[in-house]
Amino acid sequence: MDFFRISTDYINGVERTKLSLQELLELIDIKKKEALKKNSSIKFSKIVTIRKEDQEQTLEFPSITMAVKYLKSIDIHADRNQLAKVLDTGKSYKGYIFSKA
Repeated sequence: MDFFRISTDYINGVERTKLSLQELLELIDIKKKEALKKNSSIKFSKIVTIRKEDQEQTLEFPSITMAVKYLKSIDIHADRNQLAKVLDTGKSYKGYIFSKA
Protein backbone atom coordinates (compact mmCIF):
# COMPACT_ATOMS: atom_id res chain seq x y z
CA MET A 1 0.00 0.00 0.00
CA ASP A 2 3.04 2.21 0.28
CA PHE A 3 1.64 3.93 3.38
CA PHE A 4 2.45 1.79 6.44
CA ARG A 5 5.51 0.19 7.90
CA ILE A 6 4.66 -1.98 10.85
CA SER A 7 7.59 -3.47 12.68
CA THR A 8 8.60 -4.84 16.06
CA ASP A 9 12.13 -3.56 15.41
CA TYR A 10 13.22 0.01 16.10
CA ILE A 11 13.37 2.18 12.96
CA ASN A 12 15.48 5.36 13.12
CA GLY A 13 13.55 8.60 12.75
CA VAL A 14 10.13 7.03 13.17
CA GLU A 15 7.74 8.21 15.85
CA ARG A 16 5.67 5.61 17.69
CA THR A 17 1.96 5.86 16.87
CA LYS A 18 -0.55 7.04 19.39
CA LEU A 19 -3.37 5.20 17.65
CA SER A 20 -5.29 2.50 19.45
CA LEU A 21 -5.28 -0.95 17.90
CA GLN A 22 -8.87 -0.41 16.68
CA GLU A 23 -7.95 2.96 15.12
CA LEU A 24 -4.92 1.41 13.43
CA LEU A 25 -7.00 -1.47 12.02
CA GLU A 26 -9.61 0.98 10.70
CA LEU A 27 -6.91 3.15 9.09
CA ILE A 28 -5.30 0.10 7.47
CA ASP A 29 -8.69 -1.01 6.14
CA ILE A 30 -9.41 2.45 4.67
CA LYS A 31 -5.98 2.67 3.01
CA LYS A 32 -6.27 -0.89 1.68
CA LYS A 33 -9.64 -0.11 0.06
CA GLU A 34 -8.24 3.08 -1.47
CA ALA A 35 -5.22 1.23 -2.88
CA LEU A 36 -7.32 -1.61 -4.28
CA LYS A 37 -9.81 0.78 -5.85
CA LYS A 38 -7.06 2.83 -7.48
CA ASN A 39 -4.93 -0.09 -8.70
CA SER A 40 -7.35 -2.87 -9.54
CA SER A 41 -9.46 -0.89 -11.97
CA ILE A 42 -6.32 0.07 -13.87
CA LYS A 43 -4.77 -3.40 -13.88
CA PHE A 44 -7.83 -5.50 -14.58
CA SER A 45 -10.12 -3.39 -16.76
CA LYS A 46 -10.30 -4.43 -20.37
CA ILE A 47 -11.04 -1.81 -23.00
CA VAL A 48 -14.02 -3.18 -24.87
CA THR A 49 -15.14 -2.36 -28.41
CA ILE A 50 -18.70 -3.20 -29.40
CA ARG A 51 -20.53 -3.09 -32.71
CA LYS A 52 -23.96 -4.12 -33.85
CA GLU A 53 -23.89 -7.30 -35.94
CA ASP A 54 -25.18 -5.55 -39.05
CA GLN A 55 -23.11 -2.35 -38.78
CA GLU A 56 -19.47 -1.33 -39.06
CA GLN A 57 -19.60 1.58 -36.58
CA THR A 58 -18.02 0.69 -33.23
CA LEU A 59 -18.20 2.09 -29.72
CA GLU A 60 -15.35 1.82 -27.22
CA PHE A 61 -15.70 1.50 -23.44
CA PRO A 62 -13.00 1.51 -20.73
CA SER A 63 -14.31 -1.71 -19.18
CA ILE A 64 -16.79 -4.56 -19.54
CA THR A 65 -18.85 -3.01 -16.76
CA MET A 66 -19.17 0.27 -18.65
CA ALA A 67 -20.22 -1.59 -21.81
CA VAL A 68 -22.93 -3.37 -19.79
CA LYS A 69 -24.08 -0.03 -18.34
CA TYR A 70 -24.33 1.40 -21.86
CA LEU A 71 -26.41 -1.56 -23.04
CA LYS A 72 -28.72 -1.19 -20.04
CA SER A 73 -29.11 2.51 -20.87
CA ILE A 74 -30.55 1.49 -24.24
CA ASP A 75 -32.85 -1.11 -22.63
CA ILE A 76 -30.72 -4.16 -23.40
CA HIS A 77 -30.24 -6.33 -20.32
CA ALA A 78 -26.73 -7.78 -20.49
CA ASP A 79 -24.73 -9.87 -18.05
CA ARG A 80 -21.10 -8.90 -17.42
CA ASN A 81 -19.96 -12.51 -17.03
CA GLN A 82 -21.70 -13.63 -20.23
CA LEU A 83 -20.21 -10.68 -22.10
CA ALA A 84 -16.75 -11.65 -20.83
CA LYS A 85 -17.25 -15.19 -22.19
CA VAL A 86 -18.00 -13.96 -25.74
CA LEU A 87 -15.30 -11.27 -25.72
CA ASP A 88 -13.03 -11.79 -28.76
CA THR A 89 -14.86 -14.93 -29.93
CA GLY A 90 -16.69 -13.26 -32.82
CA LYS A 91 -19.95 -14.65 -31.42
CA SER A 92 -22.93 -12.36 -31.16
CA TYR A 93 -24.44 -11.51 -27.78
CA LYS A 94 -27.60 -9.42 -27.59
CA GLY A 95 -27.11 -8.46 -31.24
CA TYR A 96 -23.60 -7.10 -30.71
CA ILE A 97 -20.06 -8.35 -31.32
CA PHE A 98 -17.59 -7.62 -28.48
CA SER A 99 -13.82 -7.43 -28.68
CA LYS A 100 -10.86 -6.14 -26.71
CA ALA A 101 -9.51 -2.92 -28.11
